[in-house]
Amino acid sequence: MNITRDNYDYPEETIEVTKKGKTNTMKSENIEEITIPDSVEEESIIVFLKKALDEAYVKSEMDLNLMLRAKAEVENIRRRSQHDMEKVRKFCYENFAKDLVNVLDTLSSGLEASEREKVDIKTIREGMVLTNKLLLDTFKKFGIEPIDPISQQFDPAQHEALLVQENNSVESNQVLLVVQRGFKIYERILRPARVIVAKSNKQKKTSNKNEEKT
Repeated sequence: MNITRDNYDYPEETIEVTKKGKTNTMKSENIEEITIPDSVEEESIIVFLKKALDEAYVKSEMDLNLMLRAKAEVENIRRRSQHDMEKVRKFCYENFAKDLVNVLDTLSSGLEASEREKVDIKTIREGMVLTNKLLLDTFKKFGIEPIDPISQQFDPAQHEALLVQENNSVESNQVLLVVQRGFKIYERILRPARVIVAKSNKQKKTSNKNEEKT
């Protein structure tokens, strides 16, 4: 017969002796310290230990249920987070794609105009300029900016030198020509600008003249 807190009332003298007694001390990992006096009969000790064991079992069951619930909740949170991340990866460029569709519509209109029998070059050019502006505005809206370093100093972090050309009319390492513009998104380089860089002997000639004067 299992004896629990609800269906067992042990004698009052057992409670009193247990509180005052200091002999036959037993300990368990799941229950508090149990002190059993020598005066308690063996049958009462067995009943008392059964009760303590049942209480420990009930407590362990409760702890196990709490642990299983916490584990299930963590698993649910992980699944929801994974699902949300998949949605973010799929639709993070949704607004950008919508704006690109507008650019495509403008390009398609230009192509249709170019296929007509009477083609107005001026109108076609105006359409291309408009499309280019629309695309650059879309890029800017999403943090994408062109890198056009004409007449700037060569920066290996943003530029790619295709050719070094001697030119004494500008400073050395100055960008003479941009062959292909680069692009960056915020601070990250998408594509470096491809440039031709100047190599100048102007400083050497000036230093040689100063040496001759001295």
